[in-house]
Amino acid sequence: MTKYTVRWCRVVHVSKDKMSSEKPWLRENVTGLEYRKELTADSSYLFAVTAWNRWGESLLERGKILSITTDFPARITEKTDKSITSPHTGKDRR
Repeated sequence: MTKYTVRWCRVVHVSKDKMSSEKPWLRENVTGLEYRKELTADSSYLFAVTAWNRWGESLLERGKILSITTDFPARITEKTDKSITSPHTGKDRR
């Protein structure tokens, strides 16, 4: 494998029978071993990955498209004060 292509789109509406996307599929060619994509809170995305070698790009199969939903709140509004006691020193760390 010489590289891979990550494709994604943000999904606006998801129902049992229909899925429509807000924007067209975007893509990025990646040559490293790691890829990171920042996602928006409370949103849904579709992701797909294809691999490249000397014969070209692998097939993009509908059954291998990953759906991800970020159903966490946009920001943390509550602070907590917790301490951890180290078993080695017995001292509190905050």
